[in-house]
Amino acid sequence: MTIGQPIFDVAHLTGSTLGGGRQDHVQGVRPNDPTCAGPPVFTSAAIPVNGDGDYNSGNFTPTVTGTYLWTAAYTGDQHNKGSATACNDANESSTVEKATPTLTTNASGPVIVGQNIHDTAHLSAGFGTLGGQITFEVFAPGDTTCQTPISVPPAKPVSGANDYTSGDFTTSAVGTYRWIRALLR
Repeated sequence: MTIGQPIFDVAHLTGSTLGGGRQDHVQGVRPNDPTCAGPPVFTSAAIPVNGDGDYNSGNFTPTVTGTYLWTAAYTGDQHNKGSATACNDANESSTVEKATPTLTTNASGPVIVGQNIHDTAHLSAGFGTLGGQITFEVFAPGDTTCQTPISVPPAKPVSGANDYTSGDFTTSAVGTYRWIRALLR
């Protein structure tokens, strides 16, 4: 899953007699807490139980990346003992990864030798307010595999989804200049 997308748990209740009681889902403390020692970041509302079956915790939308550990507890009823899963049980984790923003670019040109060129990066999507910086590199005509940058215009600080333009590079030869850009965090 990607940060900002909801995650949930499904408990599978079997072996009950004359079902009843209620079941509570508790999401593990916080990302990367293999002992579930801290307080949960999500606790579902009590879910009525009516015999064996699958019971969904409801959605939780994480705002931090990492591994979320789930536990579930069945309170039992007059016919059935309570039961609970343990922290770090198999199939009881949801891994939440960083979002992948979209980065596209448009290089300026054509120009006459001696004039300036630049690159514009278009940054969109992602999660929350995008930060970090965008770096730009320009490569000389003939360097078709972009092995040796001839200029690295200043990086541009990122403050959200927007267009970011590199510094200018003054051309000194005829041909096709190639740009590479990367979003850094």
